[in-house]
Amino acid sequence: MIGVLRAITLSLIALVGCDDSPELAVDAGTPDAEVSMDVGRAWAESAAATIDADWLLERVAALADDSMAGRDNQSPGGERAREWLAAQLEAAGAEPVGDGWFHPFAEGSNVVAVRRGVDPNLADEYVVVGAHYDHLGRAGDTGAQCVRAMGDSICNGAVDNATGCAAVLAVARALGTPGGGPRRSVLLVFFDAEEDGLLGSRHLVAAREPIAPAEMVAMFNLDMVGASIIPGAEASFALGVEYATGIGERVLRNAEHVGQATYPVSSFFDGSEDGERSDHHPFRGAGVPALFFSSGAPAVYHSPADEVGQVEPEKLRRTTQQVFLTVTDVANADDRPGFVDPPARHLGDARALLDLGSLVVAEPEAVGLDPMLVGIVESWLVRLRGYLETPPETEAQWDEYERFVRAVVGAVVNATGR
Repeated sequence: MIGVLRAITLSLIALVGCDDSPELAVDAGTPDAEVSMDVGRAWAESAAATIDADWLLERVAALADDSMAGRDNQSPGGERAREWLAAQLEAAGAEPVGDGWFHPFAEGSNVVAVRRGVDPNLADEYVVVGAHYDHLGRAGDTGAQCVRAMGDSICNGAVDNATGCAAVLAVARALGTPGGGPRRSVLLVFFDAEEDGLLGSRHLVAAREPIAPAEMVAMFNLDMVGASIIPGAEASFALGVEYATGIGERVLRNAEHVGQATYPVSSFFDGSEDGERSDHHPFRGAGVPALFFSSGAPAVYHSPADEVGQVEPEKLRRTTQQVFLTVTDVANADDRPGFVDPPARHLGDARALLDLGSLVVAEPEAVGLDPMLVGIVESWLVRLRGYLETPPETEAQWDEYERFVRAVVGAVVNATGR
């Protein structure tokens, strides 16, 4: 029976993003319900429009090239990757921070740059935009996690996470668009050793270098963006809205502006207990409002098949534009986003699962679901609709709701290993 339920949840989650127009809504009454148009918006929209799909794909291809040998930390390929990233940052007009581009720690080296804010009253506050550049290396190399498959020994990591790195580089470049600039400074970080336990991001936060968490107004993490869980999937995720105010509504507004459908969901949508699978997690642990943008792990996750052909250039462009606009919204706002702990309760997870499950029921054969199992999915949809029609009121009811949606996501991760 467990295997059957896992098969159902796999089919359900595989449809993430296939809806061309998912409901992009924040629960009424949440702290994000009122968001005004911030200063510098016209400049930001003009700058976002300069972000180009071909430019992004070229950067993905460079980082995912065999010459980088899978970008394992403490490897020659990893060193080549960070040297390349520093050159790209310099070409984009960003500036090194502290002693230079590279900020080493025991297990590797982060690459850090800054775009200084134009408002002298806010320039010492920072919006952090980051992506990990390391991957699994080359099968047979000392310490590499890559496993040879189909004769290929290099885990190039195009989706994971050359896409996120390309997006951060595009943000750095667009921030230099003439005619304006962010009021607050933007710290651009490429983390090393994420695949070994978020070691680069943990180091940056714990060392309080080059800046301390108290100086960070928000953190945006990009990990596996611009691809799809299944071919043709359209939407992406914004994880972690329950821990921050003043960000979720901006994400939705910018998703609509660029035409990139996005589901705002809880941190546990990455399949972990509270979102600890990527580099935003140490920042959130330090009280920094943090959001994790991702398209989800594709079927080629952590394999040599994660090549450039898995990337969807237009989706990567739209997602990068959405991130850029959200970053500049926060950088230009009068007020800093708020950090929420304990996290705010919300029904965004139910909305996303209801949309996805409805697609499964409509065409079960298209997603490989045995039609005889449709009834089980339909029972889930009934329960989800019930939560939306009669939202939980007591702590016990909210706990029951969260256990249900967590169980669905957890079953998927157990079944797929993603």
